[in-house]
Amino acid sequence: MTKLKVKDIRNLITNLPDDTDFEIDISNGKIGERSISTDIRHKGQIQMGCLNNKKNKLVWINIINQ
Repeated sequence: MTKLKVKDIRNLITNLPDDTDFEIDISNGKIGERSISTDIRHKGQIQMGCLNNKKNKLVWINIINQ
């Protein structure tokens, strides 16, 4: 499995205006018959951060599922 890179996300959102709505869907991966699905749509449900030092480069997203 290939790790997700920032460039992969940038490629998906190229040419979108800044005010475009963004949604993250967390599911059990069974396309067409999802029994578990959570839609993340609000800033209060997401924490983001980054670590960039000599050893590590990491961007993280933490989903707060209430």
